[in-house]
Amino acid sequence: MNKKRGLLIVLSTFSLLSSCSEMCGNEIVAESVSPDRRHKLVVFTRNCGATTGFSTQASILPIYQPLLNEGGNLLIMEGKVEVRGVWQSPTQLSVNGVGSVPVFKQEPTVGGEGVTYGQ
Repeated sequence: MNKKRGLLIVLSTFSLLSSCSEMCGNEIVAESVSPDRRHKLVVFTRNCGATTGFSTQASILPIYQPLLNEGGNLLIMEGKVEVRGVWQSPTQLSVNGVGSVPVFKQEPTVGGEGVTYGQ
């Protein structure tokens, strides 16, 4: 029974973090541009009000696209976490700082860009 309740809480939190853009706001923490200057990694904190708290999120976006008021397409973690991204090549990104808190979303690729994760 406790496992089901915990899973329900995690799924509810993830749903709120990723879909409540009208109530949420993003604050950019860091950006890293790919070597070919076609993409960028944007690390940001997302706050969806008092009922959910802060989360650290990341998105890979085309270089010209601004960060929209949406959840991250690459990474969503609980709380404020120092996440660092380093482009290894135009299509390979290394993201460090993952693993110290619960992770709700961790994609291995986004738009053809491969991602490896580390602490």
